[in-house]
Amino acid sequence: MLENNPVADARAQLLARAGVSEAELADPKVMVPARKYFALLEEIADLEGQRVKFHINAARTMTCEDYGAVGLAWKTAPQLLNAFERIARHSRLFVQNVSGFRLEEDGEFTRWIHLREFPPVRGLLLSNEGSLVTYMSLCREACGPDFKPVAVHFSHKAVGCSLALEEYFQSPVHFESDYYGYVFRTEDLLAKTRLGDRDVWSFFDEHIERELSDRESEVGLESQVRKEISLALSDGPPPISAISEKLGLSARTLQRRLSEVDVTYQTLVDQARHIMARKLLNDTGYSLAEIAFLTGFSEQSAFNRAFRRWEGRSPGSFRTSA
Repeated sequence: MLENNPVADARAQLLARAGVSEAELADPKVMVPARKYFALLEEIADLEGQRVKFHINAARTMTCEDYGAVGLAWKTAPQLLNAFERIARHSRLFVQNVSGFRLEEDGEFTRWIHLREFPPVRGLLLSNEGSLVTYMSLCREACGPDFKPVAVHFSHKAVGCSLALEEYFQSPVHFESDYYGYVFRTEDLLAKTRLGDRDVWSFFDEHIERELSDRESEVGLESQVRKEISLALSDGPPPISAISEKLGLSARTLQRRLSEVDVTYQTLVDQARHIMARKLLNDTGYSLAEIAFLTGFSEQSAFNRAFRRWEGRSPGSFRTSA
């Protein structure tokens, strides 16, 4: 007679709540809806108790091989700076609801900054803490186990165990900062990596570049513009000059190219807000006030009016019927 296995039972229950089978765990194409994923993280955190660090332990096990060609390009990059530059473009095209990253060099130090602010949804914040742990795991695979940042910054209050984060990063961890990301010594990002090989890195980089170029040609100019607008909305609707700079165009050229396909920039801003609002209402547990913020509205009442114009009903009614 088989004995009960509490760990296996708990695992099965959590997977069932996420809507994922054991067989699907090995398939990278299987995606868990954001709302379910964040709820799952919150449930595990509740089970863990006082010092929440399961997400740290899971994230630190990630390796470059887990990320395919992108991970191997990271691992073989001649300098870590090359790897960070590559992941910024890749994330903009392939990772939904990620606003991208920016490197800011200031002499002795360089900051790697995530460009979006985050609403205070506990599961999302746990995911954010885990993400920076994962990137550091990749850095250490490329540069050695002693590699560490000068400091790590989160824009939210601590949701996991801050001591466990500091122990992993081997650096001060700051919460409620004005940005989310790392501070590195510039010389550390420019130093040769352990496995740096320019020929191998160029091979993977060219593969990724073809993939990105194919992706860009597939989505078309309008979709690219909507995507970039969506990534910037939490700071309010971006001016056309900000989006044209992201696409490597002048504002005048972007305006002309949009007029050639009979669409205005303001129309794409409106469409981006509408698409993002529907997705957030469907796939997340964010409050209406948080969704108003993420879609670039300064007041929830303005968001409610816009949503009624788009859908003919209130956002609350839309969420109830979804």
